[in-house]
Amino acid sequence: MSKFKIFVALSISTIILALLVLVWISVSSLERGRIIYESGCNMCHGPVGVGRPDLAKDLEIDQIRMDLTATRNIKKTDAEIIEVIRKGRGRMKGFDQSRIADKNLKALVSYIRKLQKSNK
Repeated sequence: MSKFKIFVALSISTIILALLVLVWISVSSLERGRIIYESGCNMCHGPVGVGRPDLAKDLEIDQIRMDLTATRNIKKTDAEIIEVIRKGRGRMKGFDQSRIADKNLKALVSYIRKLQKSNK
């Protein structure tokens, strides 16, 4: 996957996230987390949080770095996960408030925790 395709996909994800702001109030917290995850995280972390081998290969990184269900990520506190989401880490860019509002971060972390429990 070329860097341009990755950039376009991330740009589309940003637009989708902005449009989804319109439905946040009527959706449960876990459902909001799922929607945010599917539109902003799924591209790299995959539908069940274990990462995408094809993308890891293209980016020349170890897939374990993309695996949200790895032990090292399960051991992180919610605050540590939020810090990674906000500031980014490695090749992952951070998601500021214009992309994920503070009030939706807890919903996203709750969904990530659900994925972690589902993949044990």
